[in-house]
Amino acid sequence: MQSAADMSQVTRSSSTLEVAAAARVVLSLLLAYGLALANPPSAQQAARTSFDRWESINYPRVRIPFEGAYSRSNMWINVSIRPAGTGFDVSVTGWTGTMQSSPPSIEGGRLVLRLHRPNGEIVESKPLNSGSALGVSHGGYVDYGFYYGFPGATNQLEEGWIELNASKQRYWFEIPYGFTQMPSNISTRPVFKGPPRFAPAMKERAPEDLLLAWREVRYNLGTIQNGWHLSLIALNAFEPETEIELSRDAVRAGESIFLWDLRGPPQTALSIRDRDGMIFKARCMGVRITDDGMRRLDAFKCFTRSEPDQRCWGTLTVEVDDKSYSVIVPSSLYKFGHNTAEPYNNARIDEWR
Repeated sequence: MQSAADMSQVTRSSSTLEVAAAARVVLSLLLAYGLALANPPSAQQAARTSFDRWESINYPRVRIPFEGAYSRSNMWINVSIRPAGTGFDVSVTGWTGTMQSSPPSIEGGRLVLRLHRPNGEIVESKPLNSGSALGVSHGGYVDYGFYYGFPGATNQLEEGWIELNASKQRYWFEIPYGFTQMPSNISTRPVFKGPPRFAPAMKERAPEDLLLAWREVRYNLGTIQNGWHLSLIALNAFEPETEIELSRDAVRAGESIFLWDLRGPPQTALSIRDRDGMIFKARCMGVRITDDGMRRLDAFKCFTRSEPDQRCWGTLTVEVDDKSYSVIVPSSLYKFGHNTAEPYNNARIDEWR
């Protein structure tokens, strides 16, 4: 029989777990709406390595036939994936209600997420907010989102598929290989599995199922010289493309758009070092400034033609004037033909540029 002290310890442990899950959900919600915390708590996060510096995987918006008392039918939703400790979280956002309405619920199996691995394993998701939505209010309305957690795996450079069942429609969200692993179990050795493939369960999918290719993978490289912020955005284009995003905090009414120079400075460059030591220089395809004038995006294409069956890790190096910054990425982001499975399948929803 447990003593009062033991029962108290169990209660405290349970409360700690609930707080940790709630913290992850709130942080994901804030990130989804561009309100990321400057210094998120590190106590609930695993130590970061050179292999898990990615920030999010984002997908094209889709219409979802969701029926509920406080949600609209056939609304647009956003799906994104973010690293979370020893696994990753999936957020599904887009439900809108009034301040007086109750938040929508996913009880009753109306919104089900599963992770499919290449070996046929199916992993059930864990709702992080107990089947109820969390919301951000604005102008008398509330935007709601649902959040799910998945454990990482010890696989080597394997792709994954998120199955999303929403009452009348099923979607398959593709995860490029290299992003379903636990950071502590990543191996640097290459594997020879060729381009990504569909999950075994997808062979029997219904004709009306829709396939969602990933739109972009974002890496946060932090603050660099001059107080600028550097991000890398890998785009799922026919020929793999990467954008260098430079952002600044300086705001000047009516002048912000003129703070960046389209022809430089700064001068930027991008290169990829493959596993076999070959270095590929990327070609700049264009420079643009966002409408708010805060960010400059330099687009690069890199035509790599290395071993076609090899999946590996490579190093992307960004040069900003006389400084350079590097990050390790899987070859699914830069090797031709490795970005997506069966790219010409008619059931796909893509945003190729």
